Amino acid sequence: ASLEDTGLGLPEMLNLLAKVLHSGSVDTVAKAADVLRLPSRLVQQLVDEAKARKLVEVLAGATITSRPRVALTAAGKEWAQQAFD
Repeated sequence: ASLEDTGLGLPEMLNLLAKVLHSGSVDTVAKAADVLRLPSRLVQQLVDEAKARKLVEVLAGATITSRPRVALTAAGKEWAQQAFD
């Protein structure tokens, strides 16, 4: 499966990612994948794209046993607010 297979464009997929991260209860790729009902691999691609656009940042403190935490940047929070409008 690929992001194109979802039938949604990249902006819509980034909107969904921003919304779930903005909720506050989602802070890892695995949790986002669970909420979005997408494979973690695809959500990681979305996170990478969002990171390239400076919408999310990977937070320090990830260890081998824990998953890296992902958070919206200020620009990402603005993106999420617009996605809700």
